[in-house]
Amino acid sequence: MKSHYEKITPTYQQSFTCFSASEFNCVPYHHHKEIELTFIAKGHGQRYVGHHIDSFYDGDVVVIGSMLAHTWKPAKASIDSGNQLSYVLQFDPNVFGDSFWTCPELSDLKCFLADSRYGLALTEHDHALTEVHFKKCIGAKGAQAIISFLQLWDYLLPYTWSKPLSTVASNQIKLTKNPIIETLIEHLLLHYSDDIKQSDLAAMASMSISHFSRFFKRSTGYSFNDYLNRIRIEQACHRLMNTHLSIAQVAFDVGYRNLSQFNLNFKKINKFTPKDYLKTLLKV
Repeated sequence: MKSHYEKITPTYQQSFTCFSASEFNCVPYHHHKEIELTFIAKGHGQRYVGHHIDSFYDGDVVVIGSMLAHTWKPAKASIDSGNQLSYVLQFDPNVFGDSFWTCPELSDLKCFLADSRYGLALTEHDHALTEVHFKKCIGAKGAQAIISFLQLWDYLLPYTWSKPLSTVASNQIKLTKNPIIETLIEHLLLHYSDDIKQSDLAAMASMSISHFSRFFKRSTGYSFNDYLNRIRIEQACHRLMNTHLSIAQVAFDVGYRNLSQFNLNFKKINKFTPKDYLKTLLKV
């Protein structure tokens, strides 16, 4: 499944784009440089963020980082009943200038938007109030537009968001600016298909295995094995999307020597078996 690049042009005299859509079943798998905040007020089906596939229902809110491919595919029942309504906010953070994001009042939002490069989801929130905030952004003009923009983020930020939806890929920005962990992650991204062990990276970092284990979990939010598996499964998804290789060959190519273990990890991360994942892709 190839991702299409979408060029977004904000409305005249506005720094961002905000709109609602009564249907979204024809939106292709696409990416753009703008950060996107999408609220599915009505509809259910499957959501694609990077190589991550999950179900969505009324109230689904997702933040999509710059250049991260995505789409929502409503179920047939949702399409046939006309039960579709989405609200979308898109903006290029560079449009506000670098100094805008150095404001201490915006430090939490700045960090949150940096994390959105992997996609973040929210389901527990006041759906009606979220819709009110989006509508204010759609209708606002002048300075009130910026005020409504910030109020929307200020309202959503305190809620509990998911862990990153899309796993780490080699073309994505690193999780952290810590030079040690950056070096270790870069090594994993280059050698994930090898028989790489935690002790190898502990030696690279001049740490004991126990110290390294704590350091890695604290820096990434994942254990070493979980993180390595996510890289491998991310790469497997990419191959399944864009090649005609067999599942067994893909498993071997990304570093698994045991097909059962590959299937187990694939389902744990994606909630689909590799076979079901391929069937889902064929429907898109």
